Amino acid sequence: MDGDQEPVPVEILGVRYSFSAYANTVRGTTARLGVSTLRASGELEPNAPASIRITGALRPPSGPPVTITAAGTTWAIDYLEPVSTLVINLRVVTTSDSSVCRTGSHGSVTVVDNDRRLANGKSRDTVRLRFNGGACRALARAWTNASSSTTAPRTGGQRAKVEILLETAPRP
Repeated sequence: MDGDQEPVPVEILGVRYSFSAYANTVRGTTARLGVSTLRASGELEPNAPASIRITGALRPPSGPPVTITAAGTTWAIDYLEPVSTLVINLRVVTTSDSSVCRTGSHGSVTVVDNDRRLANGKSRDTVRLRFNGGACRALARAWTNASSSTTAPRTGGQRAKVEILLETAPRP
């Protein structure tokens, strides 16, 4: 063994999380997307539905921004220090444009809390929004802290900030 320790099994008693994501995409292969944001925070308990309300202003490849509110249904977490990955399954509760995203559509948000650093000195946090099938496909995207040629650094570029705190107890 080279100094690595065996992982200690723990029971997750609860999860507190918060995330925010922002991008100002000005160049791309398909279209100018403009500003998109997504944010949420909350607490999760084992064997309980995800209590979450996500609000986002997302710009599809054409047309004005679409605002959605989604509620959590189920959730799962993967923790391998120093990275925590939380996946929350969602159902769209309200939308400002049902032609782009219908109420009742299902998807997920995956948030990664990763304190390791990119070459630009920022964390490797990531927020990814996906939808099942073709529902709301124009709104699906990912936000990171990586530098990109498609975002406008002077007007904000892109960023993702994720905090995941686990309440744990050793397993017997």
